[in-house]
Amino acid sequence: MEATLVGMGFAIGRVREAIALHADDEDAAVSWLIDHPAAGQDSASAADSGVSAELLSMGFEPERVRLAVRAKGENLEECMNWLVEHAPAESPAAGAGSSGTASGVEAELRTMGFDHERVRQAVHTKGENLEAALQWLVEGCEEEADVLPPAKIRRLGSEAKAAVPAAAKGGGGGRAPRASAASAAPRPPPPPPPRPPPPARAPAAAASSSTTTTTTTTTTTARPAAGDSRSLKRLMKELQQLSGLEARGGCRALHGFEASPIDESDLYLWELRLFEFSSDDPISADLLKRQLCHVTLRLHFPHEYPNSPPFVYMVRPRLKEHTGYVLSGGGICMELLTPSGWSPATSIDALVQSVRAMLMAGNARLASLEPSTREADYTFEGAKRDFAHILNVHGKHGWTSHPMFKNA
Repeated sequence: MEATLVGMGFAIGRVREAIALHADDEDAAVSWLIDHPAAGQDSASAADSGVSAELLSMGFEPERVRLAVRAKGENLEECMNWLVEHAPAESPAAGAGSSGTASGVEAELRTMGFDHERVRQAVHTKGENLEAALQWLVEGCEEEADVLPPAKIRRLGSEAKAAVPAAAKGGGGGRAPRASAASAAPRPPPPPPPRPPPPARAPAAAASSSTTTTTTTTTTTARPAAGDSRSLKRLMKELQQLSGLEARGGCRALHGFEASPIDESDLYLWELRLFEFSSDDPISADLLKRQLCHVTLRLHFPHEYPNSPPFVYMVRPRLKEHTGYVLSGGGICMELLTPSGWSPATSIDALVQSVRAMLMAGNARLASLEPSTREADYTFEGAKRDFAHILNVHGKHGWTSHPMFKNA
């Protein structure tokens, strides 16, 4: 029933709420979903289209969303492109300095996502010195934990170090920083650069754990040092939404999974753990026999996210071949994870539930049921080879039209 309701266009989270309330009564569940719009929709916005609701959830202003839908119709990607192309110009009054226009340093700090008023205060305090102004903002953010978490502060600091123009550093023909006691004082050390992703897993089995164990090599996955500001903002928003579930019992209790960055300094690499499989799913009994409580996957977000899909693959435990739509290297055969099937409106919550549904649709089973099993994790490189094969095969033969495999 869950797949049927999701196929009708209802969000997976709301579908699960409806099923919890009405058990196997599909008609009652549908009526509940229709009569109880998603939280946050008032009577004025309930009539908004699905595209409008998605755009509003991404943080676009309601008036600009209405203009975008009016210009491009019910096409999410075209509406997003329209909103980006028609972003409002900075108001001279909002960013005015002593000359009546925003300085280059102010504009640079705003693109990093800092509040305009605090940017003006930073430039007024530290002058046209990007590093000093950024340090001032960072120190303020650390005192106000609800403004930005430390992980984003560290990343913003790294981005600024890479992006500081010569003029902002006081060299070349740009305007020199204003002399002041604050700027003359020794500066604190710059924030550390983002850490590289964890090393790739070796194909050989090793280690001492009584369950799944691995050996690592020096091979690492190359990733850019600094991310696109739009992808960072979207990932920060997704992380905040998942963290906000803690007050209601936690993401695991509510949705049966845990997902978070492996390293707080790198928002582009997440680990996903799936719990609470239904007793009707064979993998539930397999995990019990193996004395495991979850399966682990990894999510690599590209710097073009959300316009491009994350790369998602199995890590551990290993599955029987030809089950769960997981290939021998850990790659997942699923259209949603490909550029042609991805939608920028897909949230991490929806993505996780879709991956879970695909594993269950493919009758996922563990390769071994022995608690003492030692086996190598799936590797990033092996999953990448699988993904290239998936794109090649389905690029030639297309995808099935069954809704389970399109939306699961």
